[in-house]
Amino acid sequence: MKFVIASALFTLTATAAIASSSTFQNTCSNISFQYTDDGGAEISATCLRADGSPNRTSIAMPAIANVDGALKLEGDSASFQKSCGSIELAPSIGGVTLNASCRDTSGAFHASSIPIDGIQNSDGTLTN
Repeated sequence: MKFVIASALFTLTATAAIASSSTFQNTCSNISFQYTDDGGAEISATCLRADGSPNRTSIAMPAIANVDGALKLEGDSASFQKSCGSIELAPSIGGVTLNASCRDTSGAFHASSIPIDGIQNSDGTLTN
């Protein structure tokens, strides 16, 4: 009985930890990274509404940080843009990947990437 409960708890915990893949890239174009006026980071795109009309929209980037030259989900808001360059979003049918060259604590740059999960197109507006 203990094994069954432990297995069920593990399965539930593992399932909750898996973030949903982004799907907005399948109905949006001109997907790009942008700096906000206050130095933050956002995703910008032109997304189709339910009626087929295009809408320019943007959403704050997930809480991604540069941790010693590697992109990681960390913190409350995106901060990677303060120490990474050559930032680009690479959309594919299966999802969107953030690619960047990020500085480590010694000042060297490293290529790094991370999937952008959980963003959808809701009637022409990017949501998470």
